[in-house]
Order: sequence, then C-alpha cells, then structure tokens
Amino acid sequence: MGAALRSLGPWVVDGLDLSPEMLDEARAKCTEDGEPVYDHLHVGDLTATLDIETGGYGAVVSCGTFTHGHVGPGAFDELHRVARPGALFAIGINPEHFTNLGFAARFASDVAAGRITEPVVHRVETYASGEHAGQVSPVFVFRTL
Repeated sequence: MGAALRSLGPWVVDGLDLSPEMLDEARAKCTEDGEPVYDHLHVGDLTATLDIETGGYGAVVSCGTFTHGHVGPGAFDELHRVARPGALFAIGINPEHFTNLGFAARFASDVAAGRITEPVVHRVETYASGEHAGQVSPVFVFRTL
C-alpha cells in the first residue's frame, strides 16, 4: 500500500502496525529511486490510544486491518483523533463484517453526528494475480468534518 501511495505523489507516507515484525518488512521497502517508502513507522494498537499526535494526518488509508474481524469499528475513535478536519479516509472492510460487527451502524452514527461525510463505496480488485485474482472488495471513502 505504501509503495502505491508513494508512487502517486510526493507526500509523507507513514505506517502503523501492531506487529514490529511487519514494520521491519515495511522498513525494507524502497521506491524505484531507492528511497524508503515510509517516512515513519509506528507500533500501535488501534483498540488503544496511539502514541501519535492529534490531528496530524490529512489522510488515513487502510487495507488488511478490517478484514478478519479482529479489529472492530471502535478503532475509528483513534483514526478520527489522529486525522485533521477534512482528512480523506479510504478504508477496506470485509463485507462479511461490515454489518454484523457494527461498521454500518458506526458510519451511520458518525454521519448523523456530523463527524464524517456519507461514505462512498468503491469496489476494487483485491488481487491482481494468484489464487484470489479477480476478487473484488469494498473500499469506503469519506472525509472527516
């Protein structure tokens, strides 16, 4: 994800993961010019308070976090905290968990409270190759208010 973001613009790309080992993998990734993909890497648990400043990010992108049902919609408390007003969110959520784990209710509540814009759902190809090639997954796009 970081490499794709970096290829689209000259912005800061940070990474967050619960696993230091996954961050070691991320730390090893470089652009075509040999520059590190990630500017900063943070070990953090989205179900707890992150050691990240409030309102520091203009965008939050997530793929793989909300796929297996181990992280629920409560994580948006921290994601909204670290995002500045007007921040763009692009969040992949497994459709099996969207309603039954409360993501639909959370988004509806956040829209009604004026915290976010109405999410727009984009269906994107999850894998370009391999055994899951052709699989399509929803990505929810909205902004904080």
